[in-house]
Amino acid sequence: MFVAVVAWDGAGRASKYRDFPLEVEAAAHVAKYGGLVAAMPAAPVPDWLVADGALSVSPLFSSAEIQAAAAARDLALTDKGLARAVEDILDALTSKGVLAWSDLPASVKSKIDNRKALRAKI
Repeated sequence: MFVAVVAWDGAGRASKYRDFPLEVEAAAHVAKYGGLVAAMPAAPVPDWLVADGALSVSPLFSSAEIQAAAAARDLALTDKGLARAVEDILDALTSKGVLAWSDLPASVKSKIDNRKALRAKI
């Protein structure tokens, strides 16, 4: 993802910008309307700053906070795969008689049943 910033206020904070999936699209937008192009960082951007003809991420967040947000996003991306792995493990354990379905808490059984029902619709 890329951002095209075409206007900014007196403090250098971006006031008009648009995100683009491709750099060439952002560059075409800037060629038409003026401004600057930058690649989107992995972490959420609180604000874009313009200084000396370049874009930078606002210092509203420290680099440690930005890294923590990126790590949280990366962790969240693994949730779907992990949920499916846990379902497969539970299926294997229950089918082999190692674990009885009735041993699981009702809340766990409900969540797994809901996911299986949704997956069956696909």
